[in-house]
Amino acid sequence: MFKDLSQISQPSTVTDNGSQELQSSTMANNIFQTSKSLASPVPRLICYRYFNIDSVLDSRPTFGWLPCQEASKYIVQLSGKGLTWLKEVPATETTVTYDGETLLQPGENYIFKVEIDCQKSYVNSQVEPEVNIVEDVQKGIKTIEGTALPRQFKASMMAQLDGLLIARDEILTILQKATRQGSNSPIIHFIYNSLNEDSACKLLANACSCDDILDVLGDFASQLAAANITLGEYLLLSGIQKSLAKSLMTKGIDLALFAQNLEGAFQLTQFSGLGSLNSCESCAQEIQDCIQQGVLSPALCKHITCIKPECSGCPACIP
Repeated sequence: MFKDLSQISQPSTVTDNGSQELQSSTMANNIFQTSKSLASPVPRLICYRYFNIDSVLDSRPTFGWLPCQEASKYIVQLSGKGLTWLKEVPATETTVTYDGETLLQPGENYIFKVEIDCQKSYVNSQVEPEVNIVEDVQKGIKTIEGTALPRQFKASMMAQLDGLLIARDEILTILQKATRQGSNSPIIHFIYNSLNEDSACKLLANACSCDDILDVLGDFASQLAAANITLGEYLLLSGIQKSLAKSLMTKGIDLALFAQNLEGAFQLTQFSGLGSLNSCESCAQEIQDCIQQGVLSPALCKHITCIKPECSGCPACIP
């Protein structure tokens, strides 16, 4: 499989809870003192991911990202070897299809990122309480458990979700300490607000297929990658807490590779028939009716029901 996010959840420069507390405290104070001294603006990233394509048939891929409330527009950028593609997307859309003149090439590595415009200030924004996030996470767990994937794949999905939630809590802890200790940085408030939106957990709770689940996990990781990279870049440009900044950037790169690694690890084409998130009550009922008629054996009843084209490999038909 691939690296479990729980193994990279702790910043590499922090050796114990005491030093982490001191480092975060110092960072918060320094951010407050230098929040208006940046020589260049920091992009307000909400999505950051690495990717490549397997075939020329995928040379014009479609990308998605988690919505950001009150964004007036999204600015998307795709870059790679000798390629830079920019496009503005209305705030009502959260997907875009690459339409550049240069076709993407198999084997090449690309970066896709999304940022919002800098017109809105989040300094005085009031974050709504996270009343739905826990509930939506619980629903998302049930959604994963309801898939027809093999047990080990469900366990891996759960582990990756857990790692993403840990990564989210870690960066929120840093941001909360900064705001409590007086930071009035627009970047700090922007990241804090964007991560407190319930979009990833809500989409996971409402996922309808295995593909949907993996897409949401990938978008969630790309959002966290953007948050870590944005905060890391802000600290580097501020000239403070360089060790923490580098740790955040490293974590961001790991998260930016998440979607690509996840897709490869699960090899979805091998499980295309296992995407149903329900127990396929119609199949179960047909099998039961056939058995009750007493003409055919239970094994044969199951066979003739489950070979139908409309059967999607549901639990009723899987041995």
